[in-house]
This record gives sequence, structure tokens and C-alpha cells, in this order.
Amino acid sequence: YINTGKKEGGYLGYGFVKFRFTGRIGGKEYAIFQDKNIGGITESTNQCDLRNELHLLAWGQYFLDSLIFTPSGGSTRSHVFNLTCWSSYHIKWNADDAFLGCLVEPLAEVPAHERSKQSLLYSTFLATPLLPFPVGPGGMEQKISGNSEVGENTDHVGIWVDAYTHHTLVDSEGEYLFVDIQGIYSDKRLVLFDPQAHTYDYSSGFWDKGPPAIAAFLKEHKCNKVCRQLGLHREIVPQKPVDGSTTSADAMHEKKGTVRSGKYLTLKELVD
Repeated sequence: YINTGKKEGGYLGYGFVKFRFTGRIGGKEYAIFQDKNIGGITESTNQCDLRNELHLLAWGQYFLDSLIFTPSGGSTRSHVFNLTCWSSYHIKWNADDAFLGCLVEPLAEVPAHERSKQSLLYSTFLATPLLPFPVGPGGMEQKISGNSEVGENTDHVGIWVDAYTHHTLVDSEGEYLFVDIQGIYSDKRLVLFDPQAHTYDYSSGFWDKGPPAIAAFLKEHKCNKVCRQLGLHREIVPQKPVDGSTTSADAMHEKKGTVRSGKYLTLKELVD
């Protein structure tokens, strides 16, 4: 199915780095992700890439909650600035019930020329709830920003997500900038997936271009009307050191139990 490009037999497709297949746990369908079998990718590399993506799914939802909704009912930036337009849309990251899994039994050895016929190439995999790609009027996959390109959207959803991107940098005090944002939009519901970020210490994954990319965003980003309504245009984002010294990001990671723990974590463990 990979060679023919057909979405059959559980095969869903591939991106620049990963393959995607259908899986099922109990009665729930999941999308199963692994790195592609390309030069330099090993079991360890695959595990690291997928762990980083799971962490970003959790952080992405954390920043979204701090902007528009908190499960505990606490204050969010939207509440503080009395901006309630979010209530007409349902926006979330595809993070609920996502997890990093590992095969109980090792994969059987196969010849190199047969590897393209395997569903799983490595022992570790990322599972996220399977998103039904909507069909018919009103449903679409929407690319909102790129890894290096600053979002300058003019549609309603894009404007809000551009403001969310700015918020991630402000709320993290200059330590996280979410980029390459995309999602499935249908009937006023937007589900975001496949996150990337730039960080002050290049820690989020191979896609992370660090402080230079954050500085470029601060220089090129033009606050839209939602940024201004949220007071983001008045915020000064501090520049962070890259010398290994302790910063608030380390405290955030210790509190959340994320990337620096080096453990296999579920989303619940990540956010508890």
C-alpha cells in the first residue's frame, strides 16, 4: 500500500518523516505513528522523535487551556481580557488518550528489501485518537503556519490560531514558540495535530531551531486584532540563556514530569 499510495489495509499515509497506520485498542481506533525507514533513523531516534511529539501535544493543550479554558475553572487570558469569542468554537489538540507504546515482543528480522511491507518498523510507536477526515461541505484540513513562516492568516480561525502562537511564547516567558500548526476544521470544531516548537534550548525535537527562530518571530510577527484584544502586543518576551542554567522552563518540566525525566509517559502523567 505504501508503494502504490493507496489508503487500504490500515495504511493511512505518510509525511516528511513519519508513516501513519490504523490501530485499535478495545473499541477505539487510533492512528499509529513511526518514523520512516530513511537514512540515520534508528530505534533510539524513532523513540526520541515520538516522545518529543507526545510531549508537545501535552504542552500544546496546556497553553491552549491557559488561553481559553482550564479544567479547574481558573482564570485564563481570555477571561482576564473579557474576550469570549472562543466560546463559539471548539479548539483542542488531539492529545486526549494519546500515548507512547512499546511492543512486548521484538519485531521479527526481515531482509532490508522487505521492510517497506511491514506496518511497524520499530518497537516504539506513538498512538493518537484517529481523526476522521471530514467529507462534504464544511470539512477540511487546514494548514495555519509553517516551521519558519510566521502566520499571517486572514480567516477567523487562522487569526485566532496566530494569536495562540503568540500566546505560547508569552505564557512560557520566551521558552516555547509553537509553529507548523495544522488541524482538521469542521462545523466550528478545530482539532490540531502534529505539533512542532522552537525553544530557548533546542530541546523540543529535531525541528527545533532555537533562539534564532524565536527572535525571527518576534521581529516578523504583526499582532492581529485578537493579539491586541488579548493584550499580547504589550507583552515583552524575555530572551532566555542557552548555557544550561536553571530557568522557569526547568521548573515547569519538573512540575509536569515531561521530557527531562526520560520515562515513557501517558498524557495523564504528563499533565498531572
